[in-house]
Amino acid sequence: MFILGIVLFLFLGVSTILPDASIVGKFGAYLGLWNQRWFGYFSFFYPFILVIPAFVLYKDSIINERRLGVGLASAILFLALLMSQSILIKNSYQGYLGSSIVELLIGSIGIMGVWLFIFAIFTLSAVLLVESSVGDFLSFVKPTFKKTRIQECN
Repeated sequence: MFILGIVLFLFLGVSTILPDASIVGKFGAYLGLWNQRWFGYFSFFYPFILVIPAFVLYKDSIINERRLGVGLASAILFLALLMSQSILIKNSYQGYLGSSIVELLIGSIGIMGVWLFIFAIFTLSAVLLVESSVGDFLSFVKPTFKKTRIQECN
């Protein structure tokens, strides 16, 4: 199963980079063009990045709460990156998935609200990935801003 997954990810990556029917066949060319249309520039490297979690699951196949949290945080981070790509890039590699979400949100909360939403979900995914909280961060920073009394010289 692991080898099949790795082969599928690698085939998806190669067919995205070279969507030519003479190299990857008709299905590979269709799959590569579909991947480029839906995910934009991220389609060129995410299939290769997915090899890493596949290998980790192969080595230790126990799924616990932490692994589910990392998977969810990674998916949220990926959506945040797709949304920011669709705002910043205005060509055929904009990505249909990200631009659809952005267009839906712009009608309700405007472009500034979309950027704040992207920042919020990016921050959420970062906190879930590093497994800390704002309180942990503040307790780390708080000693830096201690009140100090200036002693007067007599």
